[in-house]
Amino acid sequence: MFTSNILIWATISLLIGLGFARFIQYLKVKAINIKWYEWIIGISGLLLILFCIQNSIAGFAEREPKSAWMFMVIIGLPGLILLGVARSLVTARQKRTPSI
Repeated sequence: MFTSNILIWATISLLIGLGFARFIQYLKVKAINIKWYEWIIGISGLLLILFCIQNSIAGFAEREPKSAWMFMVIIGLPGLILLGVARSLVTARQKRTPSI
């Protein structure tokens, strides 16, 4: 059980690292500027999603599906909302500023 948890989190960490590198590359290619507070909101949303995944997996492993689903609603939904807010702030600012 212990090695499978390590494998799961190593895979998730690898995917997040690759996704973050690709995201930075995309921002440079498209010349998108992200303010510091948008980074904080986005990273907070990502951390909430990861916290939700970890506790939901643990809830299902302990055969407590009701608590796992409740955790997804209480912690996962605000994480998704924060990610959406960060994205909407960036896109709204990009639409306001004229591109050269």
